[in-house]
Amino acid sequence: MKKIFIEPRQKIYDFSIFEPLKIFFGEKINEKKLSSFFKEKFKFRNSLTLSHNRLGIYLAVRALINANKNEIILSPYTIIDVVNMVICAGGKPVFVDVDFPSIAISTNEVNKKINNNTAGIIVTHYQSYCKNLPEIKIIAQKYNVKIIEDCAIAFGTKINNKFVGSDSDISVFSFNITKYISTLTGGLLVCNDDNLFLKINSYISEFKINPFLYLLTKYIKALQIKIFTSKIVFNLFSRWVIKFTLDSNLKIFKNLVRTDGEKKLINKLTRKHRIFVTNYQRKEIYIKVSKYLEKNDQKIRLENYQFYQNNLSSISKIIIHKLMINDMNGAVSFPIFYSKRDRLYKFLILNGCDVTKYFYRDCSALEIFKKFNESCINSSRACDEVILLPVYPSYSRKSIEKNIETIKIFFKNNNSNL
Repeated sequence: MKKIFIEPRQKIYDFSIFEPLKIFFGEKINEKKLSSFFKEKFKFRNSLTLSHNRLGIYLAVRALINANKNEIILSPYTIIDVVNMVICAGGKPVFVDVDFPSIAISTNEVNKKINNNTAGIIVTHYQSYCKNLPEIKIIAQKYNVKIIEDCAIAFGTKINNKFVGSDSDISVFSFNITKYISTLTGGLLVCNDDNLFLKINSYISEFKINPFLYLLTKYIKALQIKIFTSKIVFNLFSRWVIKFTLDSNLKIFKNLVRTDGEKKLINKLTRKHRIFVTNYQRKEIYIKVSKYLEKNDQKIRLENYQFYQNNLSSISKIIIHKLMINDMNGAVSFPIFYSKRDRLYKFLILNGCDVTKYFYRDCSALEIFKKFNESCINSSRACDEVILLPVYPSYSRKSIEKNIETIKIFFKNNNSNL
């Protein structure tokens, strides 16, 4: 069943080892020109380039809160830094649970928690467009509350033939090295309220730290990912490190394959958050977004998603989130949920399938956020049960078939014990 060469769980979409040369010698582009580009191609009314996607959360929350309204409703199923940015901006996180298995923030839970102290609601798009958003918008309008759409992994998707984010109060996008638009670091904030955008824009002068050293560290990290996920290195080294970590408690090896951030509360922006955006970074975003529009990456991801969906739906022991195969869904990967996840995960790794557990956490249960703790059963369940299967465009159909076959063998061999 095993094969000699396997494909890694993740690949950088677009990265060159010559990225540093572009920093020094590449053509530059200013904010005005990049904003005009996004307005023309995506119908984004107002846009602002950011050093990080999560900084967009900070700026949006800071602009929305005041002395009387500082509560920000959000799903706990997210990265730690999203919650930290709410806190850094002066907001109070109010966690509400998600629906399962869509992981969309629950309309009913939002309706329970929204009140006159609510300043904003963060709605995150995961594998699919948040189907509850239209209902949440109606609830928000009753309380005159703005919605912040976290579109970090939804860039390029469309709702009613409009690009996601173009019809939002505020939306934020990520152009991190692991995203569809693979830049060393970067993000975008989009806002349809002119007065609110002016307020957000007024904060930018505070970000004065030169990004050179930070960009250098991001380049080194990107280079490491590029090397360790290359076919030869991955199969001769990386895959064996991953296997070793299954039974090892050595921190040095676990850190090599960790995908989530450090469990640390931040209530003040750090130095890395205060870097400014260079015109090189804007040019890189411009080039890579233009290239992305010309490719069929989203179509291929959705085809891969559908292939998994068609072939795994018959396994009653696992739960999958079935998607309509259309422009609404980004499908960054194919999630499956299983109550004995770690057993299946280990079986897949040991049998030549490189898959991963999601890096999102149930932030409502973390000790660092105990001041804001809530019982979010579905979020906790998602964290405990999810495995992500690769769908990225260069991932071969042969590898997808291998993953499907291995999952079926697991359940066939263990059916009497499950």
